[in-house]
Amino acid sequence: MATNKTAIVTYVPVIHAGYINLFEKYPEADLVIVDKEILDEQFRSIQKDIRALETKQIIDSLQTLFPERQIIHLQFKKDLDEYQQIIMPEDEISDWLQAEFFPGQDIKYDSIFLRWSGSKTKQKQDVSPDEEVTVDELHQRLMGGAVKEAGKSADWWRQTAAAVAKDGELISIAHNKHAPSDQIQYINGDPRVNFSRGEAMEVSSSLHAEEAVIAKAAAEGISLKGADLYATTFPCPFCARLVAYSGIKRVFYKDGYSVLDGAELMKSQGVELVKVKL
Repeated sequence: MATNKTAIVTYVPVIHAGYINLFEKYPEADLVIVDKEILDEQFRSIQKDIRALETKQIIDSLQTLFPERQIIHLQFKKDLDEYQQIIMPEDEISDWLQAEFFPGQDIKYDSIFLRWSGSKTKQKQDVSPDEEVTVDELHQRLMGGAVKEAGKSADWWRQTAAAVAKDGELISIAHNKHAPSDQIQYINGDPRVNFSRGEAMEVSSSLHAEEAVIAKAAAEGISLKGADLYATTFPCPFCARLVAYSGIKRVFYKDGYSVLDGAELMKSQGVELVKVKL
């Protein structure tokens, strides 16, 4: 029987520094490792995770890493009332475990990043711009033009626009639109109505503004190496990948947030992020 009154309860698909840091953060806590088979039927993402080791392999490794810790293999619904506090990572698996296994107990959620869970995937992240521009006439003018262009969008969900410029000269400007026609959303309906903002972004009948200006440049044989992109809303993960490898070197944006690793990816390719305040 566990003698410690605090337990870390978590599913561990693989052992990496994040889990080690979590376990070391609470050195007095017992480690309750949730068996993979408990979760397989509830979470399809776990079934598809080719990295995941068998739970026994995880526990054997943890016993080597933490020989003095009490490690419990949670294979079935078990009463954990002996613990005064249960610590779990903040994700959808923990939410399900809390509801199914120990409702009403004192739960502490730790926000440590361990994997791309459903909740982490949809999480909105503040962007840390490399600089902020408020008075530069050129950037104000180009962003102002993008804002005006966004007003042409027929998308009832959100109206965005993007412009590409090189050496201060406008190359292309576009707003988001449905394809092959703006009328398709009225003929077949808009599939986005089934999702909240930031969810299932690949399910869409629209062409994003960033996609449109980059595609137009490619069609016309215009190199975007060293170009600037002006986006009324921070690029989504898909557009961020296009931007990162398009040759664009600066992204000016007015509003928005980063989802997944959009900001990090662009910065990794030398793209400077600049927030414009109109």
